[in-house]
Amino acid sequence: MPSLPSSQWQAMQLDVLRALRDEGHTWAEVAVEMRQTFHYPYTASACRQRYHEMKAANLAPDTILPAECLDPLEVAKAKLSGSMQRRADAQELEQRAYFEILADVLRESIEPLKFTQPRWTPPRTGPGDPEQAVLVLSDLHFGKRTPSYNTAIGLERLRLTCRRVQHITALHRNAYPVPDLHIIWNGDLVDGTSIYPTHPFHIDAPVVGQIFGNLPGIVEELAGLASYFQHVHNYCVRGNHGRVSKFAHEDDNFDRIFAEALRIATQGIPNMSWTIPDGWYCKQQIGGKRFLMTHGDQVKMMLNLPWYGITTRASRWASSVSLQDFDVLIMSHFHSSSHLRWNGKIIKVNGTQASGDEFAIEKIGLE
Repeated sequence: MPSLPSSQWQAMQLDVLRALRDEGHTWAEVAVEMRQTFHYPYTASACRQRYHEMKAANLAPDTILPAECLDPLEVAKAKLSGSMQRRADAQELEQRAYFEILADVLRESIEPLKFTQPRWTPPRTGPGDPEQAVLVLSDLHFGKRTPSYNTAIGLERLRLTCRRVQHITALHRNAYPVPDLHIIWNGDLVDGTSIYPTHPFHIDAPVVGQIFGNLPGIVEELAGLASYFQHVHNYCVRGNHGRVSKFAHEDDNFDRIFAEALRIATQGIPNMSWTIPDGWYCKQQIGGKRFLMTHGDQVKMMLNLPWYGITTRASRWASSVSLQDFDVLIMSHFHSSSHLRWNGKIIKVNGTQASGDEFAIEKIGLE
């Protein structure tokens, strides 16, 4: 392998070094590209040090800087920067490994529910045109603890919701058929453990308990809904409380693990389907309407009220290339329910089943 003196950098190598770093590559990626281009064993630390030397001295790339001319402060900054980058990379890798291990355990440990679907007998209905039932479940915050809410109470309230879905559907079926149910799991299914500094003092279970503690009961309720409808469609969107950490990828989210657990546990239910997309939103057509579903943590509040931010963001999304073709926007996050019509769009903001919630009362003033 041809070699270069370790103390000498040529103009071409320095040009490539600067271009790679300015494009946003990590030092490890820069070193790999330099080795492949120039067939010389460059290291990430050597590339980082030379780059900071050029930056500190504000020199042209082809200028060879003697070691005795280096500013000790800049050299120290370069070393510290490299150390911080290595720690950040290690933390990101550790968090991703933790998430993947948990996902692997989930896939191996969950057994699909043994479910025998009763023979579908269309209920007696009115003469109207068929309609679709839509249920939005979000901000369940399993694991959250307040004077009037905890994981067990959360499951009981979810059971009550499912019973009311069947009761309300029965009333509507007096006028028209309602064959299918669409469930939108719109984020913050779990409360998490480290979203804010004092978070561990406000939960009654770690994330594993938040996911698996109520899983059998939720699957039981889904099986009951599957017996009541011809087909149950599920759509899942991640929330901000499902974040693993600030170092992990956005899709490494405990809400997605929860959704995958439910999907695996209900594989034996033939008339149930799941859509779990990557990213922060889901688009789906339901009953002739185009739905855009997102948790809503992208929206910032103004004067501690969310509606200006919601309508502004909805207007921008409506004119964007990727999201413009929607009729109904489903959001959550703010723990206060509302219904808006805005420039021809329907905006529905879901509330929360967690009572005694300090966020809704203290920050927004509504519950």
